[in-house]
Amino acid sequence: SYFHQSVEANLEYQPSVTFVVPAKNEGDNIAKTIRKFSEVNYPREKIEVIAINDGSTDNTLDEMFKVKKEFDKENIRIQVIDFKINRGKRAGMAEGVRRAKNEIIIFIDSDSFIDKDCVIHLVKYFSNPKIGAVSGHTDVHNQDTNLLTRMQAVRYYIAFSVYKAAESLFGTVTCCPGCNSAYRKKYLLEFLDKWENQKFLGSNCTFGDDRSLTNFVIRKYEATYSPEAKASTIV
Repeated sequence: SYFHQSVEANLEYQPSVTFVVPAKNEGDNIAKTIRKFSEVNYPREKIEVIAINDGSTDNTLDEMFKVKKEFDKENIRIQVIDFKINRGKRAGMAEGVRRAKNEIIIFIDSDSFIDKDCVIHLVKYFSNPKIGAVSGHTDVHNQDTNLLTRMQAVRYYIAFSVYKAAESLFGTVTCCPGCNSAYRKKYLLEFLDKWENQKFLGSNCTFGDDRSLTNFVIRKYEATYSPEAKASTIV
């Protein structure tokens, strides 16, 4: 295709990664979500986990600390952050980025379960310094439960295998989903405060965090790599 932007993928590239998982009242799922990080096919010394309890009123925090004890025994680096009062998903994501020690941030929703090969396929594109974010592929875990979940599975298939695949041809996926996406931390730090405190009609934005964050990365790319940006650096 004339418009297709070829992006190299290096399966040997293994940067350090930090999983960031904000959660509120996810006591039924959060332990399984975090445990899945220990099962990925990736060097354990390059893995860090940051779990944020966002003012939960159930046993979410207890479940996080339960898994932390398991990870401590397995020498997997993990932090548990406790927001006593609910501050919202953006605040949790931003706090995770600020505390992260590693190069690549992988956001995972608190009710999502990562595949063992997911990290390898997310980070292989970051060998190219122009890549700021990578969208994971997501399927519905309980798609065979009833008609509603089967309908949801079809929607997810279209969203990822059709829409995002088509957008990827142009190198501009418009929304890297919160349920599973990776970002280059040094890029995030450049606009993290602005994104976290984004307002709409004078009120703090409490929705669209993933689409907004993706758009910030796209603007960063355009400002850095577009022909206009390159021309402006010529003396």
